[in-house]
Amino acid sequence: MKENLENLKSLEGIPNSKVGLSLSFCIRDIMEGKIKEEEVKEILSGTNAGTSEQLEDVLGLYKKIYWTGYPEEAAALARRLFAAGKIKQPITEGARPHNIVDGYWLDAKTAEEEYKKRLR
Repeated sequence: MKENLENLKSLEGIPNSKVGLSLSFCIRDIMEGKIKEEEVKEILSGTNAGTSEQLEDVLGLYKKIYWTGYPEEAAALARRLFAAGKIKQPITEGARPHNIVDGYWLDAKTAEEEYKKRLR
């Protein structure tokens, strides 16, 4: 948890930086050109995929539900962001899943506050 908070703090002050709160919707937005990949500093996913097999299961499901127009490209983007350390799974550190009713993108300045709210 401390590492994630430190990573988020380091993002403050970077213009146009975004922190996403939904793997499925954020990847979709990037694929549809609503958000530039370069703007994404981190996605705090509500997933709990601890192994590569579990991750592939999640991506397989998302390809059928959320990414139907570009399934392979979206899955490749998600894998790339995971490999780059840009997708975190706070639930694995004891944080509650995010409520995205008010949106699923935060600017980097408010991301640390949102993350702290999710701690159990």
